[in-house]
Amino acid sequence: MGRKPVFTEAQMLAAAAVEVARHGPRASVVGVAKSLGAPSGSVYHRFATRDALIAAAWLDALRDFQSGFLTALTQPDLDEAAVAAATHVPKWCGRHLDRAILLHSFRLEDLVDVWPEPLTPQRDGVNEELHRALRQHAHDRYGRATGVALELTTFALVNVPGAAVRRFLDQRRTPPRWSIDAVAAAILAILRSHP
Repeated sequence: MGRKPVFTEAQMLAAAAVEVARHGPRASVVGVAKSLGAPSGSVYHRFATRDALIAAAWLDALRDFQSGFLTALTQPDLDEAAVAAATHVPKWCGRHLDRAILLHSFRLEDLVDVWPEPLTPQRDGVNEELHRALRQHAHDRYGRATGVALELTTFALVNVPGAAVRRFLDQRRTPPRWSIDAVAAAILAILRSHP
């Protein structure tokens, strides 16, 4: 019978996010192991390479972020749903700064070439539910989910909140409270600008 692991996968993924937030591209498995107080071999036992660890941590952070965003977007009142989804971005970044910096540091396109084979099925279609929810919101709000309606919805709910937190994540700072209020006001003005 094998020995029970001392550190869970969730702990390793959290430590990887901290390592990336602190050291950026210089993040290493050795640094992750050191922050856990574990031998690097125990991390390599779970993740064969640094890239596999970073990709798994990135995917885990993205799933957690998207879960809250998608839940917020299901509210029945369209304006309340839009505000809840858009303000989820700075709120989540504030609660999970290390994971937010990890997501901000890499795009899916950056990881495709180094993505470990076992995670490929999880990578493919990672944004499908998000795109589906944005199309549904555009349809519910404007009566169609194509053209300007979809572009405006995506701009308001994805691009504006993302831009609002970018500077703070670049500075490794928690987005301030006023950024939440500013995002809420901005996205409603944008969504209501469409005839």
